[in-house]
Amino acid sequence: MDQMAFKRFVRNEKLPYDYKIAGSVAEANQFLSTEKFEAVTTDYLLGDGTAFDLFNFIQDTPIIFVTGAGNEQVAVKAIKAGAYDYLIKDHDRNYLNFLPVTLENAIRHKNAEENLRLAEQKIDKLSWVASKTDNAIMITNRLGQIEWVNEGFTRLTNYILEEVKGTCGEILRRGE
Repeated sequence: MDQMAFKRFVRNEKLPYDYKIAGSVAEANQFLSTEKFEAVTTDYLLGDGTAFDLFNFIQDTPIIFVTGAGNEQVAVKAIKAGAYDYLIKDHDRNYLNFLPVTLENAIRHKNAEENLRLAEQKIDKLSWVASKTDNAIMITNRLGQIEWVNEGFTRLTNYILEEVKGTCGEILRRGE
C-alpha cells in the first residue's frame, strides 16, 4: 500500500486510527509479535516477501489484503488464506475511500464472531450443568409441550425424555 498516501488519507479524513506501518515482512512480524491489532491492512508485495508470509503471524485478527499487482488467483488465494477482504489499488488511490468502511466491517464481523463463540461456550456450560444437576429440569415450547428433560428429571419421575416429549406433562399431574 502506498504508505504516504495512507498517512495523508488518515490525516485529511481525520480518521481515529492508531496504526503502525511496516515496510517489510520482518518489520511487520516484529510489530505483530509484540502488539495486538484490531485489524491488519497489508499490501501484497512487501520489501522482503509477500503478505502471505504474514498470515501465520496474524492470529484472530481481520486481514485486509491490498494490491495493485495481483490477479484473480492472488485474490482467491488471499481469501482462502483467511483475508477478510481484498482491495485493488487504482492510480487515483480511490481504493483508500473504501478502506474505512472495509476496516469497520471487518472489525464488526470479528467482534460478532467472538460474541457468538462466547455465547456458544456459555450455552455449552449451561447445558452441561442443567443435564447433570440433581434437580428436575424440563424445557417446554410455547405450547407447554415438553422438548427436553435432564437426568435429574428422569431420576425423580422415572420418565425418560421419549416418554414425555411432546406432552404437556399431564402424566405428571395425574400422579401416575
